[in-house]
Amino acid sequence: MEPHEVVALATRAQPFIRMFAQAATPSSGLNPEQRHRADALISIFENGTPKIQYGYAENIRDGRGITAGRAGFTTATGDALEVVQRYASLKPQSPLAKYLPVLTKLAQQKSGLTSGLAGFASAWKKAAQDPTFRTVQDQVTNELYFDPAMRKAFHAGQPISGRVKAKVTVSGGDSRRNSARSFN
Repeated sequence: MEPHEVVALATRAQPFIRMFAQAATPSSGLNPEQRHRADALISIFENGTPKIQYGYAENIRDGRGITAGRAGFTTATGDALEVVQRYASLKPQSPLAKYLPVLTKLAQQKSGLTSGLAGFASAWKKAAQDPTFRTVQDQVTNELYFDPAMRKAFHAGQPISGRVKAKVTVSGGDSRRNSARSFN
């Protein structure tokens, strides 16, 4: 997806972002329908589809190793390690458990290398068939990304739609001049 397409998508998504943003406070949280919509929007940004991609796993050659799961967990940043550690503690015989030493080393070094990870993407995809693994991904997504973002937006007093726009512009950029005007 091109940066200008992401910006356009964020702009089109604004009405339902506003809807769930109104209830998105640390004290009230989101109702199930609002959360479903939020997850669908996040999935569009991560994987280009509103359907959550728990089984996604590949080296997208961005210097962060293998990118996997619903939130784009990576082997270089340590969040993929967090998911695998939690899952392996619940399912020690998981095919992902054998990758823990390599994942630990890669996360400690913040390394985007993929040596030692042969078969990891396939093991991730297989594990994604297990509801426990999907639940672990949901938990890590909430703890590391969703809940902190909601708290930050709430405490900043800024509508979430504004934060989405700012994040898209900063992260994805926009090749058009004066891209910020496209949000008005």
